[in-house]
Amino acid sequence: MRRPASRLANESAHSKDTRAFVKALRRRIAARCEGLDGEQVVRALFVLTDEMWQAGIDDAWVEAKMKNRKRVGNIFCITWLTMLATRLEKLQARKR
Repeated sequence: MRRPASRLANESAHSKDTRAFVKALRRRIAARCEGLDGEQVVRALFVLTDEMWQAGIDDAWVEAKMKNRKRVGNIFCITWLTMLATRLEKLQARKR
């Protein structure tokens, strides 16, 4: 019996690039967490999540009427990770 193809084998170039970008951004975030305590990181997560909703990200999803749910998830993930990286960088700058 033939083994089914891997999900990643059929992945589009767009998805591979997105995955690579998210991995790189996560590495940067991990580096920016060094020296911060858990409470600072958790507080940053809560604040930036609130800021995203205040900025109207939920309304933007509805207004955009996107058809590809995976790409929508990727966009949200990249937005959230970018905001987290920025927030952690500001916390690191205050420590210096």
